[in-house]
Amino acid sequence: SKQKSSKAVISVHGRGATRREGVRYIKAIHDLGINVIMPDLRNCGTSQKYFNSMSYHEKKDVQAVFDYLKEVKKVDSIGILGFSMGAATSIIFMAEHPEIKIGIFDSGFSDFYEVITVNAKKDYGLPKYPLLPVVAMLYEIRGNLKTSEMSPKQYIGKISPRPVLILHGTSDSTVPYRMGQELYDNAKEPKEFITIKEGKHTRLWQKEPETIRKKVTEYYGKYL
Repeated sequence: SKQKSSKAVISVHGRGATRREGVRYIKAIHDLGINVIMPDLRNCGTSQKYFNSMSYHEKKDVQAVFDYLKEVKKVDSIGILGFSMGAATSIIFMAEHPEIKIGIFDSGFSDFYEVITVNAKKDYGLPKYPLLPVVAMLYEIRGNLKTSEMSPKQYIGKISPRPVLILHGTSDSTVPYRMGQELYDNAKEPKEFITIKEGKHTRLWQKEPETIRKKVTEYYGKYL
């Protein structure tokens, strides 16, 4: 937005998406007088080609945006909004950055290993063993990463006493609804879980726009 504000929300999109994933949320947040910054993560949108790491390296992209807001824009009140892989990235990032005041996480996965297990079975009919440990190992080598550090459910409890709002749809076939519940169960107070009946993956706003708009406005309005 053009207005001067010392408040901002970082919008972090999901795998295979672009910065436009957060567009529906923008007006609701702008109406509160809060700026929104929407980066294209590595290998997405107009950013450079790179290995898509499902949160591990994407954290560095969020760090760059965070530093820009603080150092260049002199923003002193920062919140985060994440979708799918971007929600997983945001949870881990927020756990490691106590300055972030509020997190809203849409369709996030609770654990990298579990989400690739679910999708390997769904897309290729692959059983969990013996193939997946090999897949994970190759992924670690190729991506120069540690899958053990890609489990948001292990990080989300460290966010407290800052608030988290978790949104998940019951018809999510990419990141099952139970993963949203698992994130909520592992989070500590203050926390809230919003179930969108028949909501599909990262399409919750489309399903229940008024519910989501009301909650997003309430949380950023109160905590930023």
